[in-house]
Amino acid sequence: MQYYEEDRLKAERVISTMCDLLPEQSELVELAFVYRQDSKPPSSKIQLKAQEKFAAVHAWKTTRHGLGHPGGCNEMAYGILNHVPIERHLHKRFSDIAAILLLESDVVFTRYNWDKELIGEWEKAVKANKLICGCVQPGVNESDRHVNGVALFDIDTANQLTCLRGGSLSIGWDYEHRMQLVPNALHSPLFFLDYRRPTINPEALFATRDGIAPLLYHGVKDNSAIESVEAMIKQTKKEQND
Repeated sequence: MQYYEEDRLKAERVISTMCDLLPEQSELVELAFVYRQDSKPPSSKIQLKAQEKFAAVHAWKTTRHGLGHPGGCNEMAYGILNHVPIERHLHKRFSDIAAILLLESDVVFTRYNWDKELIGEWEKAVKANKLICGCVQPGVNESDRHVNGVALFDIDTANQLTCLRGGSLSIGWDYEHRMQLVPNALHSPLFFLDYRRPTINPEALFATRDGIAPLLYHGVKDNSAIESVEAMIKQTKKEQND
């Protein structure tokens, strides 16, 4: 989960719902909070909650210094995509990590047991010999297609696609490197980008598209999406207690 100080609380709220959507601790998924140089670490409260549902919890302040948008976002993405494989190579950390899922504070998960669905989708990408699994945006023409940055990336992606070691701070990294990323990506209906959508109602959030409802809904800018997920969780708990 990447964040800067102004969206830290929203990011923690997203992580809280992710925990609530896991009926039991996931043995196969670790969580890393990745925060900008000028931001505070996640609260102890959310870290303690996450430790109950994730196999491990990490908090890492990116070593890169980009600020603003999209520069700060780019540097956090480049930072974590390079940090994990470097740490594995130099210090034998993250030895069991197969893929990195990049998250942002305007993402919500829409249903329970999301970890199992994501693992299943990643297995499809591996079988297809792809490094990335996520939402491939169509664009206005073939050369404009790009992979939205909220996606699963093979642990070794930054080594195999050296463009991901860095880039411009004035254009989104996922769009800048689209020509390298798209051929290496498996499009998944579990990932959905609704770019800068102002608000959303529950019917639209949980709607099916081509026979499946997105698992990760990305792009709603107000709190309507997270409120709908929290309401669903509350209703489920009520029904279980009745």
